[in-house]
Amino acid sequence: MKNLLNSVVGHQAVIDRLTSLVTTNRLPNTLILSGAKSIGKYKTALGLGQNIFCKSKVGASACGVCGSCLRVKNEQHESLQILKSNDGLIKVDQAREVTHFLSKQNNVGEYKVVIIDGAEYMNSQSANALLKTLEEPPENCFIILVSSSLYKLLPTIRSRAQIFRFGSLTTGQLKQIKPVDDWLIELSGANLEIMEKLQDSSNQEIYMKLASSVSQLSESNYDACVKQITSFTKNKQHSLVLIQALQSLIHASYKKSLGMSMQKIDWQEPALERLSALTQSQIMELFTESVKFEYYQKSNFDILLIFESLFLKLISYFNGEAHHASMDRYSYTP
Repeated sequence: MKNLLNSVVGHQAVIDRLTSLVTTNRLPNTLILSGAKSIGKYKTALGLGQNIFCKSKVGASACGVCGSCLRVKNEQHESLQILKSNDGLIKVDQAREVTHFLSKQNNVGEYKVVIIDGAEYMNSQSANALLKTLEEPPENCFIILVSSSLYKLLPTIRSRAQIFRFGSLTTGQLKQIKPVDDWLIELSGANLEIMEKLQDSSNQEIYMKLASSVSQLSESNYDACVKQITSFTKNKQHSLVLIQALQSLIHASYKKSLGMSMQKIDWQEPALERLSALTQSQIMELFTESVKFEYYQKSNFDILLIFESLFLKLISYFNGEAHHASMDRYSYTP
């Protein structure tokens, strides 16, 4: 399977659509490949590059074996530029490199392709540096933005691109990419990046400790429950895993409230039983908050203080009370 598009697991409808657009010369100059992490978006972007550059196509598909195809596969094609985040950020200087690369004169009929992997890591300066180029790309130039968080992209970026959404993979498809147990797929929310983390026993412990804290949470043992997770809030990587564990637990609780089938995970069940007392709107509110926690973690807010406030909110919900953040001695609003 030297043609990269043939090796992507799933997403066949999206791939067929992209291939058709290349074949009929209707591919948008700027496009966004959006979906969860590690499900084939970047490989699709490279495969699209093969289709654009290949001069020995087999029908509508790149041959995968010519010099152009191999150089794209190895990320070394002279008319391909790839940008990736550096320490979680795509900087303005990198964006300017794209503008400079695309401004160079093309030979007649030749194409250029830019792939920005992790486009959501562009800050406002780097995104704004690209706006003019995205709005009016040079002839025969294509910019492919690969993003796992579409709505972290500036609206001005999204409005200048055609979006191709990559849906979830089935359990069988996930196992083709990474053979794992069903419970691991359930716990990770079918997120391959989190699955890889969970194969580390220390990360599994974070999930288990959080579930234990939630299952035992009450006014009388609040301090003990907080203590179970305190050490995980002091390390940048562990605090991110803790936030992902919270999101996983809330997501599982929501699925259970809807009566959806789930892989049973014994140590998670007591926490789900406690969360079953919450309304669906309360569960959704908690999930929305947990998503914000990722921003707080990257911005170096006090993660322990945030979880303390969350635990107090949970206690008020378990007690059937309305939660008023302003009344909490631990109330925290970043």
